[in-house]
Amino acid sequence: MATYKKLNLTNQEGIISAIEDIEATLEIVKDEVVNRAEKVIVETLSDSDATDDVITFSDVVNTVEISHSEETSQEFIVNGVTIAVPDGGYRVTVGGTPAAEVTLPTGVTCIVMRFE
Repeated sequence: MATYKKLNLTNQEGIISAIEDIEATLEIVKDEVVNRAEKVIVETLSDSDATDDVITFSDVVNTVEISHSEETSQEFIVNGVTIAVPDGGYRVTVGGTPAAEVTLPTGVTCIVMRFE
């Protein structure tokens, strides 16, 4: 049996009543948390592993976490997609054209982890 919650939303016309299926929402959130929790680091490379600012993993990159030592955002290219990575690092699931290579900004000290 589904559990519903009545929501009162306000727009310029007044109050709109809406019903949200709480159980379905919880399932979506739970699935996202489980999917994130199940991803494990399978490879870690750094700028010292790069050749001409490109590091090559043993398999294609789907989810990656990048950390660097710069104080400003740096642009990395993963699967043909340019990702601006802030100074605290960033984990992202990347679309684009699947590839095993990550292009690094020149002269940036970094660690790149591939997740599965």
